[in-house]
Amino acid sequence: MRHRRSVVAGLALVLALAGLRPVTAQAATTPPTVTAPASVATGSTVTVTGSGFTPGRSVALAFGIVPAGSVTAGSAGTFSTAVTVPSTVIAGPQPLAATEATSRRTATVAVSVRTDWLQPGGGPAHVGANPAQVLLDQSSAASSAVKWSVATGQDYPSEPVVGSGLLVVAGSGSVQARRTSDGARVWSVDGSAYAPAIGGSTLVVTSGAVLTARDLGTGARRWQRDLRGAQQYGGLGQPVVDGARVFVPVTRYDAGATSFGYAVVALDLATGTTLWSTTLASDSGLAVSGGRVYAATGTGKLAALSASAGNLLWVTQSPAESLGDPVVAEGYVLAGSHVSSGPGYGVKPVGVVAFDASTGAVRWTFSSGLQQGDASRPAVADGSVFVAVNGGEFEDYESAAWYGLNLTTGLPRWYASPPLSGQSVPTDPVVAAGVVWSGSCGPNAKFLGFDATSGAKLRDYNPVRCATAVAINSRVFVLDRGGNLSVLGLPTEVGAVRSLDDDDTGSGSERLAYTGSWVTGSSTGSYGGGQHASTTPGSRVTVPFTGTGVRYWFSVQPDGGSAEVQIDGTTVATVDQYAAARTNGLTSWTSPVLPRGPHTLTVVARARTTAASTGNRVAVDRIDVAH
Repeated sequence: MRHRRSVVAGLALVLALAGLRPVTAQAATTPPTVTAPASVATGSTVTVTGSGFTPGRSVALAFGIVPAGSVTAGSAGTFSTAVTVPSTVIAGPQPLAATEATSRRTATVAVSVRTDWLQPGGGPAHVGANPAQVLLDQSSAASSAVKWSVATGQDYPSEPVVGSGLLVVAGSGSVQARRTSDGARVWSVDGSAYAPAIGGSTLVVTSGAVLTARDLGTGARRWQRDLRGAQQYGGLGQPVVDGARVFVPVTRYDAGATSFGYAVVALDLATGTTLWSTTLASDSGLAVSGGRVYAATGTGKLAALSASAGNLLWVTQSPAESLGDPVVAEGYVLAGSHVSSGPGYGVKPVGVVAFDASTGAVRWTFSSGLQQGDASRPAVADGSVFVAVNGGEFEDYESAAWYGLNLTTGLPRWYASPPLSGQSVPTDPVVAAGVVWSGSCGPNAKFLGFDATSGAKLRDYNPVRCATAVAINSRVFVLDRGGNLSVLGLPTEVGAVRSLDDDDTGSGSERLAYTGSWVTGSSTGSYGGGQHASTTPGSRVTVPFTGTGVRYWFSVQPDGGSAEVQIDGTTVATVDQYAAARTNGLTSWTSPVLPRGPHTLTVVARARTTAASTGNRVAVDRIDVAH
């Protein structure tokens, strides 16, 4: 950018306000364009198209600073390709950039990146963790602010679910969809509905023994099935959607019956057609993973069924009196264990039972030491299991507790008690960005955030009544039993990406400060037409910035050396810049997501690490800063 700043200064300001990066001036040619869906979910696969590129030339794609692969332009200079949105892309407004090799011509389109929470625990395995949430972490949870609150009018609503930018609340009065951006109601259908789950554009909810599928965007009914069979009465548990099928546990009985019938039923998600039905000996909660349906029963058994045919693969009796909804993670099936005042009192565990997901063998059992009580659905993240327990058959206001357990052994890593007396019946925990979120009930109801590593309390929030939550889009959506929906988020949320050329020099924030021996020169394909380079080990460039990450661009060449990359004074990577043939402007290193705040990137020139290299040249082309 040595000669173009004065020319594009006004344009740069306009584009910066729009969240876009100005493109380097190019020779007269058709400007390239790129298109993508306006809203995309992390982990999803979307179609990206482009035009106006040089035929046969490689085009690199990136969401903000996160690379998303490349594609070769066809003979007409166009492309259409399937792109998986990386889970490390920060939710919020992000530029999707398509950058052509050599010329560095770039087309950018604004997209809104989101994360979904399609069913309780996030997905069909009910893991209860969101690895894509990275900003509302241990360092920022304490300062989280209420972004907005609305009253949904529900009483005792089910755990909310989120898909395509809509949060679904189902309860005694209605099922309704609200925008995740501001809580505004998009649609509502009167009538009791519970246990929502989302698959694609379809929402399923239960009411008694009736399963109803609705259009997620409009609420219009697609199909409805009464699953009582020949019995007079019935009830449904939490449905689980996996691909094109929905699985639901069913209880059936007649008036005055002393015994009940139990089954797991699989239906086609598009039509509601029953695919199979398998009888079980007890009521159950379900999770689906790896082509299997896992049913944890009220008699302490875990059964595995084939998801495609419904045949029983195995069944295991656990040490528990009763099991809650299962979770499938990292080769384990885990379920909370419950004890009533019956024969299991003081004998059976109140805690967690872990099974081998392949064989059903019990791998370990954790007991909280309570003689009777309940355990939540566990959540699993980073080799740990998080569970909340409550003593007593009803609301014993002194015995709520939270545990972090070793996933492999079941041994406790930490224990946390309620910050106040009068707290009981903890809600199912969810984990995101190193924070365990869970509510407590009772007269002093709280919504709490714990450090997932130590159990230290990071945040407490006072909902009107005890609350459940989902953690998405760098926010935590808190829904209490009175139907009050509140959202916790960062005081300042995600911003745009800014690109710094190698000669954006100076001593302030987002300026490159070079020390040691550096030279500058023009090079085709480099950002702005040139770059800095050093052949002297120990030379360095320092870039202070405020944001959540950086991307360092450089050239590779036959005389390439190595670059030591530091973040905040700590070495995080060594980047080898050797290649048999020189390439400009196509190679980069991306930092991990950082806590929002001030940071410093330092690149230090080091000697070559590849024996074939003929020198120690280290290059700096540009730095992208994610705000």
